[in-house]
Amino acid sequence: MSGGAALDLVVTGGRYLTDGLADGDDIGFRDGAVAEIGPGLTARAARTIDARGGIVAPGLVDTHGHFFVKGHKSAADPLRLALRSGATTLVDGGTTGSVIFPAFAEYVARPNPVTLLGFVNISALGLAGGRHGVPDLFDPRLLNVDETTDAIRSNRDIAVGVKVRADVTAVPPDSLLATLDAAREIAAATGTRLMVHAGDSGHPLAAILERLAPGDILTHVFHGADSTILDEQGRIGAPVLEARERGILFDVGHGGSHHFDLALARTAIDQGFVPDLYSSDMLTVPPTFAVPPVPINDVLSIFLDLGVDLPALVASATSVAARAIGRDDELGALRVGARDLVVLRLAEEPFEYHDAHGERGTGTRHLVPETVIARGRVLEPATASAA
Repeated sequence: MSGGAALDLVVTGGRYLTDGLADGDDIGFRDGAVAEIGPGLTARAARTIDARGGIVAPGLVDTHGHFFVKGHKSAADPLRLALRSGATTLVDGGTTGSVIFPAFAEYVARPNPVTLLGFVNISALGLAGGRHGVPDLFDPRLLNVDETTDAIRSNRDIAVGVKVRADVTAVPPDSLLATLDAAREIAAATGTRLMVHAGDSGHPLAAILERLAPGDILTHVFHGADSTILDEQGRIGAPVLEARERGILFDVGHGGSHHFDLALARTAIDQGFVPDLYSSDMLTVPPTFAVPPVPINDVLSIFLDLGVDLPALVASATSVAARAIGRDDELGALRVGARDLVVLRLAEEPFEYHDAHGERGTGTRHLVPETVIARGRVLEPATASAA
């Protein structure tokens, strides 16, 4: 083979929505990472993937789901989800707290075939009692700033921040604001970020937003319960616009039955308020969920139907998401050294979706992953089935 060293794998023929790449470029992998980008690489490839008709993108980054397999009954399997969704980086949204996070990091995240990261729940026990109706902070002694800080510092390869569920089912309203202040202290001490679950918190949304700092994330932005992002006139509230101006990030966190109001999403987008992040909040479906969560490729497809531009959606699920979790030096871009890639097909087919209240929509385009490469390895259905 002339013209350079042999390549293990070349992805060829796709189109790109990423700056700096031309549609004639090939992506060549060697030893589990992108080694070359440019035209005419297929002659040196041991294996070629023909991506004609598809969009070649960095592996998608799902910034919020629940993935503590064997440690929580509602955890989704990361490998199966990566194959189904095209997300090669999955971020656990606070399933575990300081007591259990080291086990999640050591036994689930580090050995996983996909990149698995996580937020540490402000409650030492995380969501351990949730399936039995026990709030995260049913006892104030479960909030320990030093121990949570140490859990993040001791697992910096996996931990990306601290998580608070601002909901009466998780944190008593009379202690929520102090809890948020403690979490902000932890995020500042560790140089990470705070993710806040927005729900029925017992407080105006403005009181939560004013405690967030640039780079913090408000998830379930279209939850539709209690105090929402809209003011009394049905406009995007001034506190929300001010928070965005300060650098607060707004995340879909679809989550199925509890967290997605389609009418609210339509209203916001009509007013030009587009989310920064499009996470799935994926988990297995408990019996109480009338509407299941959907994977991130479906979340992107929903917002494509709602009028968000396709290149902006792909950027939000790749480069923007990687930057949001502080991993843009290694994730979210197609470049030499990258290990993750997805080929997405924009299928021209009916795509039905619905929200927590049964409202339905039907799109005409559906983003479907055709090839998923995670950590330099092509994921195959048989591999995921055996996981």
